[in-house]
This record gives sequence, structure tokens and C-alpha cells, in this order.
Amino acid sequence: MDADLAALPLASAADYIAAVAQHVSSVCVITTALEGERFGLTLQTVVDRDKFGVSWNNPLPSGEPALSNEVTITAELQLSKQA
Repeated sequence: MDADLAALPLASAADYIAAVAQHVSSVCVITTALEGERFGLTLQTVVDRDKFGVSWNNPLPSGEPALSNEVTITAELQLSKQA
């Protein structure tokens, strides 16, 4: 796998910024008497996989590409403040 990573093209910071659009879709703060303060948020970003050197694709029988160049990554975080 390390050889595969070494074969990827280097990208500048500007390329990464152009490839990634970050979006926070929800934020929630809850305070309870028993469990203290909790914080939750959902992050979502869309990455153009070609900008990261992932360009493999296979045409479907209709001739359209099997994979989109846009990949959506979602992370849901739940954090608790220790007492």
C-alpha cells in the first residue's frame, strides 16, 4: 500500500483548498444536571477525487462512468465535557 501512496501526485495547498468544500450542517449544545455539557456537530465535505489522484473509472453498459468524481464525506461528532 505504501508504494500505491508514493505513486500519487503531490498536490499543493491551493489544490487541496480548491478540491475540498467544508460545510457544518448542524451544531447542538445540551446541558444536563446529571451528565454535564454535551456538544454535537455534523461535518460534511465534498472532495473531487481526481484532485487526489484517484481517477480510476469503468464505463457502464450505457457508456456513462460508474463512479462520480465528487465524493461526499460525512462525520458526526458527539463530545462530552468532563466534570
